[in-house]
Amino acid sequence: MNEQEQLLRFQNVIDQLIDPEKGCPWDKEQTALSMCEYLIEECHELVDAIRSNKPGHACDEMGDLLFVLLLMARRFELAGQFSLGDALKIGADKMVRRHPHVFSGESCDSMDDLMKNWAAIKKAEKEAEVMKEKKLLEVKEKFLNKKSELEKEVQQRNHQIQQNENRLKQREISLNQRNEELGRRKNELDNQQNRLENEKKALVQRQEELDKLQQQERAKLEELSGLSAEEAKVRLVESMKDEAKTEAQSYINEIMDEAKLNANAESNAEGGGNLIINIGSSKK
Repeated sequence: MNEQEQLLRFQNVIDQLIDPEKGCPWDKEQTALSMCEYLIEECHELVDAIRSNKPGHACDEMGDLLFVLLLMARRFELAGQFSLGDALKIGADKMVRRHPHVFSGESCDSMDDLMKNWAAIKKAEKEAEVMKEKKLLEVKEKFLNKKSELEKEVQQRNHQIQQNENRLKQREISLNQRNEELGRRKNELDNQQNRLENEKKALVQRQEELDKLQQQERAKLEELSGLSAEEAKVRLVESMKDEAKTEAQSYINEIMDEAKLNANAESNAEGGGNLIINIGSSKK
């Protein structure tokens, strides 16, 4: 296998080791942070192997170090932060920038010039990184300020909405009260209208009675006008007697009705007294 195939195989091995269902219990629990101590340990072991001039041991330790690095890169990728490809690209781009005498055709006459160029490029990169962070901070600050303004605006609008809702509720209550008052007034007007209609009917009935009496009076006058004075006098006296009899009979009827009511009341009272006496006797 070539290097790319071996790298893919190594990544597949790591993916199987950290598989949530079928992976190794220890590897599944490791994070980029928890692997930092192993990273330091493997770096020291690799350095010791190199300084001891043991190539085979150095190859083995380099494999261990690559395992730690690849596992950490996969954890960062799974967290959505960056991938191994991102790290490789950044590293390659940095090396190309810092070696313009190799990749850009610039000349470098001495090691001193080489180190000066390296330091200058590194300084420029740091300054660019600082500017980038500064701009990010400015953007973040603007974003936070805008967020704060929007939150205040939302609070103000919510307050206005709440006030409008309260006003609408008050108006609804006021309208309900007005509707109730209008309903009461309508009932009063209807009652007044009914009373007026009843009074009107009574007036019409009274007017009819008066008209009837007037007709009767006119008929009597016409009847008396054709009689002599003596006959008219006799007829008038008889009419008055009839009216007197009618009124007397009506009065007598009223007295009789009242007497019957009193008699019934006394009879009921006596019956109640007898009932009380009977109840008392039964108790004895």
